[in-house]
Amino acid sequence: QLDDARRETERHRQQVEAASAYLESVLANLSAGVLAFDRDGRLRAANRGAMAILREDLTELEDQPLAEWPRHGALAAAVIAAFKERGHEWQQELELEEGGATQVLLMRGSTLPEAGGGGTVVVFDDITQLISAQRSAAWGQVAQRLAHEIKNPLTPIQLSAERLQLKLA
Repeated sequence: QLDDARRETERHRQQVEAASAYLESVLANLSAGVLAFDRDGRLRAANRGAMAILREDLTELEDQPLAEWPRHGALAAAVIAAFKERGHEWQQELELEEGGATQVLLMRGSTLPEAGGGGTVVVFDDITQLISAQRSAAWGQVAQRLAHEIKNPLTPIQLSAERLQLKLA
């Protein structure tokens, strides 16, 4: 019975390790940024997407409270405030200014279950290019409507000018 129990335990451990490796692989290959924090607000994990979006190696910030992050104070303040004001789940847009460039992040936060150790997770994506494309499309529509409105009165004027030219000829 002990031998069977050991084999069963080993099989479960291997399944847990495989599931953990699979989850790590999925998180590592997401383009969205994922930050996991413990109950005290210390960074537990960050994926490559988060490092690419924030343009910083976040491994050096592990075990450092979110409120004390040196470069990303606006992000830290927004995350802390969102969890305080909105509770367990929230979503918001955040504009970050860095070196004269604006970066817009769409962030979503959630509290993790206590059974798994608790803490919070924040998932975010850089939507700067999406907003820029939407603005360009909107300006294109404005230009198209403006051209149409200018063309509308010009057509009768052109027809009247052609009639006058025929009468004068």
